[in-house]
Amino acid sequence: MNTIANKRFLGVRLSLWHDPRTWLVLLAITETSLFRYLMLVLSRLTGMENIGILIMHTAYVILIGISMIRGSRIRMSDFMILLFVVLSILITKTIYPDNIEKYMFGFGQFWPTVFPLFRFFIVGLFLIPDDETLALLGKVSCLSVLAESLFVYFILRGSDLQSMDDMSRSYFILMSVLFVINYAYDKRTLVGITMAILGVLLLLSNGARGPVMIVLAFIAAKFFQTSTHKGKGGIVIVVIALLMWFVNSEYWNGLLLFLKSLLESLGLSTRIIDFTIQGETLTYYSDRDEIFAIVWKKILERPITGYGVYGEWQFVGWSAHNAYLEILCHYGVIIGGVIILGMIIASIKAFIATKSQSVRSLVLLFACLFFVRGIFGGSFLSFEAFLLIGFCMQILHKSNFRYITE
Repeated sequence: MNTIANKRFLGVRLSLWHDPRTWLVLLAITETSLFRYLMLVLSRLTGMENIGILIMHTAYVILIGISMIRGSRIRMSDFMILLFVVLSILITKTIYPDNIEKYMFGFGQFWPTVFPLFRFFIVGLFLIPDDETLALLGKVSCLSVLAESLFVYFILRGSDLQSMDDMSRSYFILMSVLFVINYAYDKRTLVGITMAILGVLLLLSNGARGPVMIVLAFIAAKFFQTSTHKGKGGIVIVVIALLMWFVNSEYWNGLLLFLKSLLESLGLSTRIIDFTIQGETLTYYSDRDEIFAIVWKKILERPITGYGVYGEWQFVGWSAHNAYLEILCHYGVIIGGVIILGMIIASIKAFIATKSQSVRSLVLLFACLFFVRGIFGGSFLSFEAFLLIGFCMQILHKSNFRYITE
């Protein structure tokens, strides 16, 4: 007879379903996708516009609280990271009050802006990084991709919002697409592969290049990780050579034209495909080059102290659209450089701290979410950065889960 510990639901042990950390990470990865749609339906049924936000914050507090009661820990070094963020904002408010009051939060908005960063940091600390959890995240992300695709095709398609290329929607679903790709790569299931293809098409149809580049970077990192782990470095070289040949052949143009016609037939955006056909995928800056030049000039004018949190907004009226320039502008070259280098070192150390492929896959996924997005417009004060930092801290401390050494 099977014991309760061996019984499974959706391929996951019941004991894992009973663990609040499982529900905590599921909430985090579906917050801007599947959970958002469920709360939208609930809002329509109850007539309460903000009920979804209330349920979400309440769920986070309860799940984090139960996890800590059951033994999940937040170490002093973890608190120091959170304290650094709070102090940097409070110091900015004292020295450069306009940064906070005018550009960052507005009156009374400190808590709604900072709290999301902290909750994703704690999710990274408490996430159980084993193969079973990773597979579950992939399966749930398949549902998220399906729900988003149905919404875009049957409801959003043809609307003014769709015609304007709703780029933020790409970032809402991006993490789910990455988990689906990881699931499809590891498990080779038909559902996973189908949803991965659907997810990539979804990102292509929303007009934002950043998410597509993040996906490509993760696929390349994942392939390199698994190939070198299995002692198949020669395959990596062959695949790279074949890809270089493919993108310089007529077959590449044929594929682009096929994708363009497919998206057009579905009434979806072809902005990214058009850039690629014109050879402007990386060279078209959409005025970002002017923003970069202004921010970099200001960094050189005040390299030591910087301009405080959200300091670049006073010069360009917008974010720096580059996480690395943003950090240097906020904290100065010395402290900012330490932050950037520290995150890179922590990611590398977390990757090599274990031979577990599930742990390494998560490090790669979170690292691509922050480091690659940072080039295309991401921010340091974002959930991607704090999720990565929290997870790396967990791995380096070997805390909050039975350490895997497969």
